[in-house]
Amino acid sequence: MAIKTRELVTQLQSLQEEMLELLESADTLLRDYDGPDGSNYVRAKAYWLAHVKIALTNEHDYFGDSMCSLEDTIAELAGDSCPGCGCDPGEGLSDGCLHPDGCGWAREVHGGE
Repeated sequence: MAIKTRELVTQLQSLQEEMLELLESADTLLRDYDGPDGSNYVRAKAYWLAHVKIALTNEHDYFGDSMCSLEDTIAELAGDSCPGCGCDPGEGLSDGCLHPDGCGWAREVHGGE
C-alpha cells in the first residue's frame, strides 16, 4: 500500500528531527572529548558534521547550501497536499473531508469540491 503524502511528510520530519539530535550528540561527544580546539573536533566540525547538517536542514551557520536538503524535499512534498486538510492530490478527497472556505487546492485539483 502506498504511503499518503502527509504521512510521508510527517515521518520525514520526525526522522529529520531525530537525525539532527543525533548529530548534535556526536558534536557534543567530540567537543567534550577533544575540547573545542582539539584537532579531531575541529576537523569533524569543518567536514562531516557540516556536510551532514547542510544535507538535513537549511538552518545552519555554514557558508553555502545543499543542492537539495532533506528540508527542501519535505517542503516540496508538503506542497503537494492541501494545506487545509492534507488531502493528497493523487488520492482524491479524504473520507469526510471538509475543505476550509476558499481552499484553492480543492478548486484546482477537484474542480471546486
